[in-house]
Amino acid sequence: VDKLAPEDRVAIVQYDSHARLVLDYTRAADKARILTAIDALQTSGSTNLEEGMRLAYELARRAFQPGGANRVLLLSDGAANLGSASAEEILAVVADSRRQGIFCSVYGVGRGGYNDAMLETLANKGDGAYTYLDSLDEARRVFVDDLAATLHTVASDVKIQVEFNPARVQVWRQLGYENRKLKREEFRNDAVDAGEIGSGQSATALYELRLVPQAKGPLGTVRVRCRDLRTGRIAEQTAPLSEAMLRARWADADASFKLAAGAAELAEILRGSPFAAASNASELAAFLRPVALDYALDARVQELLRLVEKTASLQPNRP
Repeated sequence: VDKLAPEDRVAIVQYDSHARLVLDYTRAADKARILTAIDALQTSGSTNLEEGMRLAYELARRAFQPGGANRVLLLSDGAANLGSASAEEILAVVADSRRQGIFCSVYGVGRGGYNDAMLETLANKGDGAYTYLDSLDEARRVFVDDLAATLHTVASDVKIQVEFNPARVQVWRQLGYENRKLKREEFRNDAVDAGEIGSGQSATALYELRLVPQAKGPLGTVRVRCRDLRTGRIAEQTAPLSEAMLRARWADADASFKLAAGAAELAEILRGSPFAAASNASELAAFLRPVALDYALDARVQELLRLVEKTASLQPNRP
């Protein structure tokens, strides 16, 4: 609340067995009123996600500001009683509102009956981020430190197309974003929904390659296509994947690449990927420790290292 601009407006809907308006749209300058409404929230009843989402979107449409950051923020454990409507109907409401300029970001909380798939699908349909809040520190990072990226979208329908040169790349594999893959012909089809990028955000796409032995030349081409929210125009940029990007030794790679590779390796281990069957979290921790020294002031990198070390302590010993 302290990070919002005075002219920003906030409304709060609470839903349990039924949805109700806790706070109608209030200017952020009236911080005391907003904080009082937040402090009064209490859990009760079941989880009628349907009513909650319908009321939230009804409010957002009524208060829609052309050119503004119109966004619904959903906080839920995803273990929802969907009421009389099906999940498909709720997703259709979210997708239709996104096309009209109301985005949806989703934040998961809780354990046990937590429904990760449902919440991620809602965020995908709403062109918003999906984040799991596993601690107060993570909530502070999302809603305080990175608030601008959460609320302010700078580009929508962002698509990345990577074309590898078959004379140079024998086999390739994409790591992550598997559920956001598009067909080749959908890249320039502007009717096909894609993701969004917030202010100050970045996205990393990783590929594992097997190169053609002894071959020379460019690896391929990267194309990025997106919609500028200020003008509504589609822009496309192209960049080559040149031979000069290759490093002869792993030690020669920069710290940011090693960090991304380490995070991807942990993800492969945690989801039981067959490509990580021989991976060892203890070895990954040893690999990441010197990388973490390069990011000594970045709490997120230190947290990643702790997660890897925790995984290593839970992983059975291997010969």
